[in-house]
Amino acid sequence: MTSTLNKLETLRKVRAVLLDMDGVLYVGDQPLPGVQELLAYLDATGRKWLCVTNNSSRTSQTFSDKLAAMGITVDPVHILGSAEATANWLAEQSPNGAKVIMMGEASLRGALQAKGFELVDDPFEAQIAVASIYYALNYDVLTRLTLAIRNGARFVATNPDATWWRC
Repeated sequence: MTSTLNKLETLRKVRAVLLDMDGVLYVGDQPLPGVQELLAYLDATGRKWLCVTNNSSRTSQTFSDKLAAMGITVDPVHILGSAEATANWLAEQSPNGAKVIMMGEASLRGALQAKGFELVDDPFEAQIAVASIYYALNYDVLTRLTLAIRNGARFVATNPDATWWRC
């Protein structure tokens, strides 16, 4: 009983929670039990919380929409994906308007543009080369990204995911 009381006391001290999404809130398109109740509890008790994911193929809004389709209500301000995290980090590291060549979905493109980066296709103009999941990957895209890196562009990947499966 003392062990349980100690755990409860520890939980009472928690002021903020980070929740991974795939496998924690849902699996595929199926919500896991108790998720909405947990989020409501966090709100009701004044705790800060954020859903985070290494999946860069969606925006916060499209993740919110995916969750809503499963009956889980999460405002986009409570979601941070790796596309936005990468753009935020790069904005701190690089000059405003830096030229970026990218390999990724529209979510990455939008996140980079929102932070003031100039997206370019010419590998010899690029100052930064960003790689992310890209369902339309082809030889031309890989070639341009590789040439940019060989030409001195700083290489940044949104995440290394050795266990990727389409989600």
